[in-house]
Amino acid sequence: MKVDGRRFIRHPAQIPIRVASVDDIEESIQHTQNVSLGGLAFESEQKIELDELIEISIMVDPQVTLLGRVAWCRPKGEDEEGFEVGVEFIETSMGKKEYVVDEMCLVERYQRMLDAIAEDLANPLSNLML
Repeated sequence: MKVDGRRFIRHPAQIPIRVASVDDIEESIQHTQNVSLGGLAFESEQKIELDELIEISIMVDPQVTLLGRVAWCRPKGEDEEGFEVGVEFIETSMGKKEYVVDEMCLVERYQRMLDAIAEDLANPLSNLML
């Protein structure tokens, strides 16, 4: 099924990832915007060249590393610095890609649950019926 011309459905997820260029030792910690079985998008302070091969390590336990190719890189909005980067997974193992997507979605759901609990604790009277 294609959604917006895409082969895979994107799932919003703000998960820390380690991004490293395959060609040099430079690496950085970034946060994803979304993930699908085909790839992911993340924000970067630096421009990354199209078709550059990068290793993406998903910060889950155990840590998983996938190889990706930069499919697009564009400046963020006018009032924001940095870039949005889209990466296509080159990894051939569908099981590994499915595991990554599942883990990232679970982490995102857990973060939302914790945020809701924290909000409830910060506003204890909002849950009482008057």
